[in-house]
Amino acid sequence: MHGRQNRPPSEAWLKISATKLGTFVACPLRGFLDHICPEPAPLNPFAAHGIALHSLFQRFFTKHPSTGRFPYDSVKKFIGAWMAQWLGGVKGEHGFDGMSKDRDQNPVMTVAWPDEELPDRLLKKGIGISAIFHPIHDPIRRDGRHRRTEAGFRTNWAGFYLTGIIDRLDRYADGAVVTDYKSGRYPAHLLASGLQMTFYQLAYDTFFRLQPKWRVPLKDIVIYDYKSGESQSAPLRGSNEFGMLEKYVVEFSTYLQGTLTGEIPKHRRHVEFVHYNERDIERGDISPTLPRGDHCGFCRHLTACLQWELGRRPRARDIFAAAHDPSLGPPFAPRQRPFRHHPQVRAGTARARRIAAQLEAQLSLDLFPPVPGSPEPSAPES
Repeated sequence: MHGRQNRPPSEAWLKISATKLGTFVACPLRGFLDHICPEPAPLNPFAAHGIALHSLFQRFFTKHPSTGRFPYDSVKKFIGAWMAQWLGGVKGEHGFDGMSKDRDQNPVMTVAWPDEELPDRLLKKGIGISAIFHPIHDPIRRDGRHRRTEAGFRTNWAGFYLTGIIDRLDRYADGAVVTDYKSGRYPAHLLASGLQMTFYQLAYDTFFRLQPKWRVPLKDIVIYDYKSGESQSAPLRGSNEFGMLEKYVVEFSTYLQGTLTGEIPKHRRHVEFVHYNERDIERGDISPTLPRGDHCGFCRHLTACLQWELGRRPRARDIFAAAHDPSLGPPFAPRQRPFRHHPQVRAGTARARRIAAQLEAQLSLDLFPPVPGSPEPSAPES
């Protein structure tokens, strides 16, 4: 029953996530190059930092399969794990995704470092974040409640196939709580009516709540700022927010299907385009949002954008046709790329010890005490 309810409808040839939808609204060309027909491009350093932290947070809440115990039972071990992971990603010969089992489909993810000092600055920032995260969340993970991290969902809503990942779900007696990790305080306008939290509430109501262990209402949506350790509560969404989400999804789906295939379903031909250039459907091409501005801050595709502006790129429809057959239902499901670290990189490198020493006074921690007779301390718990 549950599987049939969430099976994608016959016309849902693409899968929609909050990230994909938001990216396309900001810049359609960036959305196309990130999610539909990805093109190799270096990752933004701050995006890599966020991926690494999310991966660490997930492991923090995951019990060891053999012992049944949580890892990192001290702040020191948690910080050591962060340092090993970050330095492994930065200095490891395979980059961040080098240990992926599907290297052909998931190539090594490189990072566009603007200078040689940024990796160290982000390492230091991660140490501070880890020192804040552990004491706040260690009691939470030991409270015995049912909980899921990196909770993936796929659900059929209003004739569309929605997918995504929720950072954390916690079940209480009177309801469930959705927690989303952010690298700063969430703006008031997004807290009140942002599409991402509307998306997550919808996912809980139409997917998770159908499962036996989650048959409780959603009582809160929490935004956790991992830089400050503070949390914000987002108001639960109502009919107005769900109506706006459906409007965005209908416009997005119609635009993308029309542009990439040249065909629009009859019942969608009345759609009014507000966020997309309707001429793209006639041209069979996806245009960027110009002029360039703040929306370009984390974009990896400046070169491709400049080529489009000069008329030196093939049409998006041609690129798509060469890569996918729409009749087969191409796998457009988004996923958060795993942060991989090289196993031979140790937390006790000279760089790690140097930065740790600078922070010992601030954090009141002896991160890597000297070990008699050994030039390198032991690797942290993994």
